[in-house]
Amino acid sequence: MMSAVPAYSIIALTSDSESQTTVNLGTTTITLVTRYNYLAQCFSLDIFDENGNLMLAGIMMVPGVNLLKPYAAVAAIIGGLVVAEINPGDYMSSDLLGTNVVLLWFPPGIPVQIPIPAAGW
Repeated sequence: MMSAVPAYSIIALTSDSESQTTVNLGTTTITLVTRYNYLAQCFSLDIFDENGNLMLAGIMMVPGVNLLKPYAAVAAIIGGLVVAEINPGDYMSSDLLGTNVVLLWFPPGIPVQIPIPAAGW
């Protein structure tokens, strides 16, 4: 039996207290800036277009939801972004982003479905 190819890609992020990552998502290039909020105990996300223009700011990286669902115009360009974690509550740790907590990208038009991790990503 052949396994299905996942409909998502993992965006490589690091658990630095502030990190900037430029990624190509299909035909779109964006820059993601993540910051750890010690008071809220989670990361937030800023998204910039290829020209450095701010598209969205301060999105709390809460697992299990499409972070771009409330922003239909941006989602039409980028697709879907979902935070997934191996263990419940991993996203609240400042040092697990990129290992136990990952950011998944779903291309525009692909239904966003949160996968259940087996033994990691």
